[in-house]
Amino acid sequence: MTDKKKVDPKPADANPDPLTGAPGSHPVGVGVGAAGGAAAGAAIGSVGGPVGTVVGTAVGAVAGGLAGKGVAEAINPTLEDEYWRENYDLGDILRRNWSKGLGGKLEGKIHIYVGDMDNYYLNNAVYLVEDFLKTADPPYGGEVDYGDRAEHCWNGDHTRPNAYSRLRYHQMFAPRIVERILKSAPPGADLESWRY
Repeated sequence: MTDKKKVDPKPADANPDPLTGAPGSHPVGVGVGAAGGAAAGAAIGSVGGPVGTVVGTAVGAVAGGLAGKGVAEAINPTLEDEYWRENYDLGDILRRNWSKGLGGKLEGKIHIYVGDMDNYYLNNAVYLVEDFLKTADPPYGGEVDYGDRAEHCWNGDHTRPNAYSRLRYHQMFAPRIVERILKSAPPGADLESWRY
């Protein structure tokens, strides 16, 4: 019979160091603090000449790094990630709420256009949302389209460069909007007087 140790899971906010596994690693906070401390230390140490600058830089970097870590410790990265995901990650919001009625409300209303070489890599997030939408129940009834080698703000026009197609949004989307209104209007709605 083998003995299995029961290991307590690390607390959610341990933020382990990637090299040592020690809790409380905050490389960005330490780095920013060290850089600021080094600059301040160098400026103060310069009063003592070149040697003072070197010593001031070293002392300032250590002090700044410790201060930066202290500030970073006050920010719980796990809670921060949860906050942003829960409130601003549209893919996560769709997954969480789709079967709770959101799916029915958005049926036929989701149309996503993105260049597959988006300057901000937003196409990567769209791939994840598209994976969900392909299996969503009820079906989303919209479209996800990628512009081949297209950059940020690509709008679904495969025939023109982005610089020109941006000038004709109304020509591209007004007919689609009218089609959607005609399809989803309640019975008895006036569907004629506003169409010229």
